[in-house]
Parts: sequence; C-alpha cells; structure tokens
Amino acid sequence: MSVRTTLRKNKNLLSAGLACLAVFAAVPPGAAGATSASQGGASAGARHCITVLDKLGPGERTSRVVERQCTREGESMAQLRGRMAPRELLVKYWDGHYFDGDSDEIRGRDGGCDAAGYGVPDMGAFNNRVSSFRTFGTCNSVQLFENPSYDGAQKTFEPPTWDTLAGANGLYPFYDRADSLWLRAV
Repeated sequence: MSVRTTLRKNKNLLSAGLACLAVFAAVPPGAAGATSASQGGASAGARHCITVLDKLGPGERTSRVVERQCTREGESMAQLRGRMAPRELLVKYWDGHYFDGDSDEIRGRDGGCDAAGYGVPDMGAFNNRVSSFRTFGTCNSVQLFENPSYDGAQKTFEPPTWDTLAGANGLYPFYDRADSLWLRAV
C-alpha cells in the first residue's frame, strides 16, 4: 500500500496521535524505537516499540504503562505484535519525517479514548524527537506541551483545524519539541 493511500485511509484518525506521545514519558532512554513508515513495515536500523497504557481514572494525570516491548534485532513489527496481546491502537509516532525511523505504537489496554483520555507527563526517549504521527480510533484531540508534566507552551491539535495529512509540517510549532502530551476524545 502506498504512503498516499495509507494517509488517505488514516486521515480522520491522525488527529488523535499526538496525545499518545505521552506514553514515552514512562520509557527509559534507549528503549524506544520503531521501524516502518506504516503500521507494519520495517526500516533498516530503526527500532519499533509497542506501549500499552491504562486509561486515566478520575483525578489522574498520568497513564500507567501496562506493558512495553520493542523489536529485537532482525525482528519485524508483525513478529513483535504476535508476541503481545491485541490492544486497540491509539497513536503511532516516528522520529523521522513523514512516518519513518524509530517509532512507537501506543495502545490502550481498555480501548480507545474517552473525555479523560491518556496522559503522558514525560515522553522519555522521545522527548524532543517526535517528527510525525498518525492517530487511530476515538482519540481525536492531542495536546502537546513544551516541558514535562504538561508545563510550558502548548498546542492542541483537533479536527477540522488540523490537517491530519500534514506529517511533520502539521506539528508546527512542536516539531521535535514536545516533552509531554495528553490524548483524548472530544
């Protein structure tokens, strides 16, 4: 499937992606990574990870990391998915322009986003590295923050004001700047 076709199919899902960046807050440096430009491919030398989060409870601001695994040397993303229980895909982000390089799939243990959503107060290995992302399911509002713990300058990405096909250009002014994020349904 071409990148153009993939982008068209995911147009309405992309806006939720940024909020899931918060998952990286719980990831130690060097543990993150990804590979393909799409949900299943692989890029030479890139690492792919899958992070599963709990939904936020009343009054909570940090989603608990339930599970996190990354591809082993020579392993495909499909093989990694086969090692893990199926969970709903919320967002996938990459450190490369236009959906390539290291990546992480953020998945919800209890399903998609609701009004509380998922909170990532520190993106860990992906601090100041997210260059492109796609969102999936019900997560359609992503709020990025310049500093950890939802502090500093922020920008909210919600349809229809955010062009979900913009890739790296759509992240302005948070291209390679976000340290925390909040993902939810609006």
